Amino acid sequence: MFSKEYILKEAQNNNMRSFKAHSNDGRSVVVKDQPTTRAMRFADLEEFLKNAKGAYQIEMWDCYDLSVKKASNGRVTPPKGNCFFKGEVFLKEDQANNGMGALDHFAGAPGLQTIQTYEQQLRDKNDELNSVKTELMLLKNKVEQIEEKHKKELEQATAQDQKIMGYLGQLSGILGGSPSQMGNVEAVHEKKQTMNKEKLVNAVNDLCEIDSNFDEHLSKLASVAKTKPDIYKIAIKQLSNL
Repeated sequence: MFSKEYILKEAQNNNMRSFKAHSNDGRSVVVKDQPTTRAMRFADLEEFLKNAKGAYQIEMWDCYDLSVKKASNGRVTPPKGNCFFKGEVFLKEDQANNGMGALDHFAGAPGLQTIQTYEQQLRDKNDELNSVKTELMLLKNKVEQIEEKHKKELEQATAQDQKIMGYLGQLSGILGGSPSQMGNVEAVHEKKQTMNKEKLVNAVNDLCEIDSNFDEHLSKLASVAKTKPDIYKIAIKQLSNL
């Protein structure tokens, strides 16, 4: 719903040159579109809002001459300007203001908006939609990054597991048993040597990080255990004494 003050403010802010108003009952039509000063046209609008009574459709333009011209060939030429306000108001007698015209809600039809207000709301909706699209795109990229990171971590973990199983296979040559048995907790506990799988895996991980040639050294150790068991026993004894 538009107040008188709002309509006058719109007229002033948009440099109104002309306005027209027609009553909903069709009994009254007011058109002010002849060239004059802005101050005089603004005074015309104030006078209309002060004295008119009833429901009116009002249009305000930034140009003069609101007549639609029709050429001999039937072509229609609209006014050369922009309608920056189009709305419905209800002017009625207000006893509290000494009979001066006042604005009130007209229940017969919904309130209309100015063209600028509608365009601004449309721009706001588009901005909101673009913002949602941007957020969705960022979330999609984030999900893709997480999936890619997870994929790499899974590949690295798989490679590390395979590497450790290879080392366990080499250890099986020293301690006896197959690699699958070395990776099975129950099978390990059934061996004469009581081994802790978690300690074994942690030890292999630590050595892999410290010794870049751990696989080669482990292979040599396994070879010594098979071909020179006495030397291997001495080496193990030395390690136990550390």
